[in-house]
Amino acid sequence: MSWLVDMRRATVSLRALRTPQVIRRVHNWRYGAGKIAASTEKNESLVRLGTLGAAAINPSAIFDPVAKHPDVVISGLAARSKAKTKKQIKDYCPTHARAYASYDASCSRIRTLKPSTSLFPKACTSTGPNALQWLIESGDYGAVQEVKARRAVPTGAIWKNNIRFQHVLADGICTDIIYVLSVTSYFTLPPLSGAVVSVTNAQPRIKCRDLNIDDAMTADYTLTSPNGTHTVRCHIEVDSKAPWLWGIIPPFWELQPYVEIELEHATIFLFNFSEPWFDHTIMVMEHQTGKYTKHQALVDGP
Repeated sequence: MSWLVDMRRATVSLRALRTPQVIRRVHNWRYGAGKIAASTEKNESLVRLGTLGAAAINPSAIFDPVAKHPDVVISGLAARSKAKTKKQIKDYCPTHARAYASYDASCSRIRTLKPSTSLFPKACTSTGPNALQWLIESGDYGAVQEVKARRAVPTGAIWKNNIRFQHVLADGICTDIIYVLSVTSYFTLPPLSGAVVSVTNAQPRIKCRDLNIDDAMTADYTLTSPNGTHTVRCHIEVDSKAPWLWGIIPPFWELQPYVEIELEHATIFLFNFSEPWFDHTIMVMEHQTGKYTKHQALVDGP
């Protein structure tokens, strides 16, 4: 049975690699992100951002993009642990970025934006329809009938002491539901103002060691337009502990969150809607012909 012990040790070591961070580094190496960042000259008129929280997603979600953007700079980081903010500044940010030991201290000094909740909607509003929204609103494929979204993280990719699993700091998987809920609703009935929501099913998976925490959730609901003329079925899934195959193979396929949009004449798949820095693609399958069309972002674009 020594081989089994060795396999389990290797499994633990692999989990310790923090898979998403490894993928980000490989991706950056492949596309020469370091050279792009090093050659990016910042303009005099800058948008200065601050982050609330020293989360592990910061490097991928905001630090990397900011490093390669001439009009944006990180001015400050705030978290409950000042040591974490200092480390992230040292590893990813300019030397003039300041570390704050509390959220209040940061908010009193700079205007802060939390990327996952503030930046995305503002960007969509200011730049007009994105590629997927344009495909839907073109009318070529008919009206939206159903939208499904899933986002999962392999077991072990999130530390046990993560804020998600601390009831006094967060509410379990609710931290991640916002991703699938937002993307499902966004592509269903934009704008959502005045829409009627009806939840038909919500099934949590309770964390065995803390009955106050759920680490997975599936839910079904419908969205009806304000005038009552159109209803769309929605299904969302989120899992912070997706199981390993046979207990030894990491489910790398789960690292690609997706949204599936069923229209009258086609089905559209958007892959990596919440991690667009890695293999961000759109697939369109026409119902009548079964033909697939792939849309993919190009590097070094505007």
